[in-house]
Amino acid sequence: MTEASLKTNSYKIRLENLNDFFQVWIKTKYAQNIWRKFWIGSVVLIATMMFFTVPMLSTITADAPDIPGFAPAVTTFMIIFVSLVCCLFTAIFLFVLSPLINYLTQLMIFIISPVSRRENQVEITASKFSKSSGHKHSETEWANIYDVSETCKTILIFANKNCAIIIPKSAFDSSEDADTFSKTSSKHWLLAKDITF
Repeated sequence: MTEASLKTNSYKIRLENLNDFFQVWIKTKYAQNIWRKFWIGSVVLIATMMFFTVPMLSTITADAPDIPGFAPAVTTFMIIFVSLVCCLFTAIFLFVLSPLINYLTQLMIFIISPVSRRENQVEITASKFSKSSGHKHSETEWANIYDVSETCKTILIFANKNCAIIIPKSAFDSSEDADTFSKTSSKHWLLAKDITF
């Protein structure tokens, strides 16, 4: 392998590589601004629920017994209760359902799609990143790459926040070749983004 052009051996993506992609995506890409999404989602859901709850509270408190402070106490309790339930539903959706749906969708695509059975090959130079998959060939300049990440078994070159080229480290003759490829990819990407080391 030379610095000018580095190439993988022909490889197929395995389930463990897809899992590596998903773990990196959850930890870094999906988690970006997750708390902002949580609060915005909660506020929107609370506002929507209050639109329906406040008229209902008017009806409930109008028929309330003449106990002093009963109507404000019930109203306050219901507003707090509805707000907490909305926050809980938003949290369940953002932290559990959305990642689970994304993972199961990716898994289904992986199992059904012929892409997982195709032979792939990747080549990098200082100016571009090239991928061959089956009869398809694509080239991308490093400046158009979103991110480069690595796990213990996989190198991930993100084309955008949610899509990555998955390269198993087993696609190289040795772990040193895989490390060289990973470091060189990161270097080319950082240089293209004008980020200094």
